[in-house]
Amino acid sequence: MIPTNASSAHLIQLASNVPPEHRHILIDAALRESTREAVLECRDCPLGLSPDRIPWEGPQSDIFLLGPPGSAVQARLGRPYMHSPGTALLESTLEQVGLKRSHIAIGYALSCHPPTLQTARDVQAFESCARHVEAALSAARSWIVVLLGDVAIQAAFPESKFSVSNMRGR
Repeated sequence: MIPTNASSAHLIQLASNVPPEHRHILIDAALRESTREAVLECRDCPLGLSPDRIPWEGPQSDIFLLGPPGSAVQARLGRPYMHSPGTALLESTLEQVGLKRSHIAIGYALSCHPPTLQTARDVQAFESCARHVEAALSAARSWIVVLLGDVAIQAAFPESKFSVSNMRGR
């Protein structure tokens, strides 16, 4: 059983006491935990001064949902898509296509809660969080990335002028 509050260093240490054929389980858990730790310790942009962070979560999964910055409530909880109007919509949409939230990885384009939507579009923040998003995708071993909304699209494609809002009704 993997301790739920174990640091990545502790998980690596535990791996030395595990039979070689099972070490990958602890090493994968250590990789996932190290990406969470990096988000929680990041101070690379002005948003990093906020104590509220939302690291990605989920199992190793082919699918990774990358959304816009989370709400203040989600930031305090430290979990993406929890206790928000989008939570029910997300879970019902996943159910309609035969998926469960517990089977996908999910995170935000920005790991810190921005005070305003304008701040959410801050290029320096996107550049700083890009390494966290890449690490999360690697740790989750995802190869399908679903971009949820304009902010996630802007983070993935900074030069794009695409807007989900402009596509409504088409």
